[in-house]
Amino acid sequence: MAVANRSSSKTRLATTIKIGQSKLTLRIHSQEFRILVRNTARLCAAQAIEQEKLQCRSMPVLQKRYRDAIFCTLALNRDGEDLAQSPIFEVYDFDDLEFWSVLEAAWNVSYRKLTASKKARLHRISKASAVCTVQILRDGIDNLDKTLALQREIQTPAGAAVGLKAHKKLKALIQVPIPWREDDPDLRVGVDGSFFGYTTLHPSVINNALAIGGTGSGKSQSVVLPLLKALLKYELRDGKEASLLVIDPKRELIAHVRSTLAERGETDRLVIIGDSMPVPLFTKDSTLSMSDRLAKLEIFAPTEHASGDHSYWKNLGMSVVRDLLQLEWAFSQNTGGKRLAALMCRELKLSHIESTGFWQYLRAVLAHSRTSKSSLREVDALLRGLCLQAHVESQATQVMQVYAADDELMRQWCYAVQSAEPLINALANTDIARYVDLDPIQTDHSIHTDIPELIEHGKVVLFCPEPTEGHRVAAMALKQKFFESVFSRADQKRPIGIVIDECQKFITNDSETGEQGFLDRCRAYRCLVVMATQSISSLKHALGSNSAAQTAIEIVTANTPSKFILRTTDVETVAWLKSQLPVASDGDPHVIDVRRPASLKPGEAYFLLANGTWGRRRAHLTSRP
Repeated sequence: MAVANRSSSKTRLATTIKIGQSKLTLRIHSQEFRILVRNTARLCAAQAIEQEKLQCRSMPVLQKRYRDAIFCTLALNRDGEDLAQSPIFEVYDFDDLEFWSVLEAAWNVSYRKLTASKKARLHRISKASAVCTVQILRDGIDNLDKTLALQREIQTPAGAAVGLKAHKKLKALIQVPIPWREDDPDLRVGVDGSFFGYTTLHPSVINNALAIGGTGSGKSQSVVLPLLKALLKYELRDGKEASLLVIDPKRELIAHVRSTLAERGETDRLVIIGDSMPVPLFTKDSTLSMSDRLAKLEIFAPTEHASGDHSYWKNLGMSVVRDLLQLEWAFSQNTGGKRLAALMCRELKLSHIESTGFWQYLRAVLAHSRTSKSSLREVDALLRGLCLQAHVESQATQVMQVYAADDELMRQWCYAVQSAEPLINALANTDIARYVDLDPIQTDHSIHTDIPELIEHGKVVLFCPEPTEGHRVAAMALKQKFFESVFSRADQKRPIGIVIDECQKFITNDSETGEQGFLDRCRAYRCLVVMATQSISSLKHALGSNSAAQTAIEIVTANTPSKFILRTTDVETVAWLKSQLPVASDGDPHVIDVRRPASLKPGEAYFLLANGTWGRRRAHLTSRP
């Protein structure tokens, strides 16, 4: 957790509290108050540390106590909204002169200048310093129930209760994972041992599954489909169903999803991407900077290995796009949602891209800017003029001005823009817009499919991408959004299923939402992933041959402890499988050398489960759970 402060305008300041993957932005109108909140939280931590001085001598422990204090004092309410109407506000004496005199003496801030809501929040800090010991702070963030109990203990005196309206505003900033438990129901994966000898398996025994096999090997029918149906039917003992993401590029699974849900009378659980409104990658209230948003979008660019001069121009091109994104955001903020790139297209009379998205507008503007030196000067003058009218003050408004000075600089501008075009073209692909919205800036007028909301209600999200570049990017973006939402969902007890057929087409290795990062964490979040691919070689082809890609593949295979390797002739897959299975202790030939994977029958597989069980069996393709 960290605390970062930034100025979002001349009159409004924001303090962002970050805990894990969750963030809360507190809008504060006074610089004095922002400083006071920070310093008072520090005082709270210091008082708590004083109570257990012997246990808190090291600097890391001191920093943790400070972070815990901030969480306890600021997590309940945004800017004290409606606090004046809650029982908390009515019971507490906010004219405690002793407390406020200490603050005034320490930081020379007048209590009389603060509004009632700000006084209320500072008083919560005071109560926290008086009530919370280090042990209470530590216990309070163990899980959500303890956190809410701690908040009630801090803020409600004996005999008083938090009002219903205030209680509904509780927003937990720490999402503590709830792993699978032994008493959770088993997955019904077959009938009479049809799933490689198994009828039921506990979710922790499957954990995450990777199915590998060539065309016609039966991996979809024998592995993917039984696990998909098991997840569609799975529910906890309290009746809570699983939320699923299914990516089905071959359209082999959609009929089974429909029929399974129809049998259960749950057709309303199915949400087909394309029949619904687009899914936004970013939300209106996202706290990510424009640089962070661009970094999340860069994974959708075609795979290439920049080196030498090309690397320089690519970095320069990304810097140009980053500056223009920052201007777009500032322009939108200062004009009530108007969009800079769209206005520029209109003023430049680039009518052929009317009524399209942000990336199409930006692509048209940049393409026009590099047609000639006079065009670059025209675009530069228009950009600076619009930003001036919108009171956008930033050095980024000069992003094009220097390059219009002479022919050599004009060539540099063209190189930079050309280097950024692969990403911009990928994001501007019109095939994407029906499925996902990649606009980095969202407004109140946007109508979207809310993935976090679907997860909270146990929905099944299905996408059948076609073999086009636009559909590939859409699938990757949908997968990224679903991955993020799994970790930040409010109901951490609800099971999650993710089934991706032909996963080599959509796999990514970015550190935040790539499969290697997700699989490493998701097992603690009741998430079961099923991935199917042609071969290890196909994964390498998708991710590249550099060391980072190789590491990503190793992490993916390590974090899919349930493996099903069906008929394959891929040399790398066979070598990898041989390294996964134990070697005979008596000097006999390796089992792979006795029965080569290329000789396996359809539905027959070498399998390994998360509990260490392994073997070679054939699934009964005609028996379905």
